[in-house]
Amino acid sequence: MLYNISRIFIFQGRGYVVLDALALLLYSQLDLFCICLLGVLFVHSLRNTDLRRYWRYFQYIVLGSICFILLDYLYLLGTNHVIPMSPEAAYVVNAVCFIVGGISLFFWMIYAERITNSTMQLTPLRLLFYLSPLIALCVLMLLSFFTGWVYSLNSTLQFQRGPYYLLAYLLPYSYLIVEAVRLLIRAMQRKNYAHKRELLGIFLYSLPLLCALVLSVFVTASTPLPCLATTISALLLYMNSQDSLVSIDPLTKLNNRTQLLRHLSVEMSRLDDTAPLFLMILDLDHFKRINDQFGHVAGDQALERFANVLHSIQPRFGCFMSRYGGDEFIIVHRSSRPGEMDALCQAISRTLEESNAQSDAPYQLHFSYGWARCTPDLTYIPDFIALADQQLYHMKARRKRCDGQ
Repeated sequence: MLYNISRIFIFQGRGYVVLDALALLLYSQLDLFCICLLGVLFVHSLRNTDLRRYWRYFQYIVLGSICFILLDYLYLLGTNHVIPMSPEAAYVVNAVCFIVGGISLFFWMIYAERITNSTMQLTPLRLLFYLSPLIALCVLMLLSFFTGWVYSLNSTLQFQRGPYYLLAYLLPYSYLIVEAVRLLIRAMQRKNYAHKRELLGIFLYSLPLLCALVLSVFVTASTPLPCLATTISALLLYMNSQDSLVSIDPLTKLNNRTQLLRHLSVEMSRLDDTAPLFLMILDLDHFKRINDQFGHVAGDQALERFANVLHSIQPRFGCFMSRYGGDEFIIVHRSSRPGEMDALCQAISRTLEESNAQSDAPYQLHFSYGWARCTPDLTYIPDFIALADQQLYHMKARRKRCDGQ
């Protein structure tokens, strides 16, 4: 993401030569395209009504990426003699490009920490620790101006690597590498199951930049890989943040699977014997037959009608209702009243019977269900769902035996 991709050089022997005008034009167009795309993203982020505390760090990432590519473009024009630039000025532009890239990666690390650990406090000591690679990079680039430790430019603006060239990459990229590893570890932990998709989405941000790092340092220095990687990564991060805002299933208008997992993660972490936590899974009977005989439009209408039944009884019980997937629905309910779950099932059955009587559909809707109570040893969300699903399976098996199937 840093310096040597800022040049439109190809490697010949032991040095670099400037490419022709066409290559320069293509490189310029790519830089300008990335700047425009990130600019649109930044303006859109300013208009976003998301007030989450970590959202401003995303804006800092995008703004830093724009500044990085602008510096890349300025350095490109100078080293190709499109605009006058002395070796000293070229060094400063490139050094600032290094540092701005590091600042963007620093904000990405803070963004990832904020989104995965909302209680994190940026104390002065912790902030100093986080800033230490960036401070070291600034010192190194300053010293290199006099010593050529990182790189140097001769009178014709030809670039020469110094002995600490790789270190100048590793210092800012340490933010990316360390945080990417931490995100992967967190995503694999059972306690973070509800946030696994979100954690992996943030992790994806690092992949284009890591690929650009390897290719730029060890393969070629003649392509604008970090500019592309920076833009792609920002888009991935934005898409992930928008996905995390979507919590409603568009067909049934119930909470979706993502919102269900978030809700369960919170509720299962605060068990209360005086108000036990229950999970009920519901499944429409013979839903496949409805789809096969009457078409998928009829299947969608059946799901909507059943969802309307759930909507109608939700205020009475105050429970959390969601579409789990396909024709499966999950209700999460906390109650201290004996027989509450049986009463809930009876209310759904009565309301569904009324809906069947009023509907002119050529089929009747029926459902099976199973429910389970959360216990202290149930800490993994899939285990809790599987326990209720097991009861659902037993009910379906009993009905099949009764029907002689």
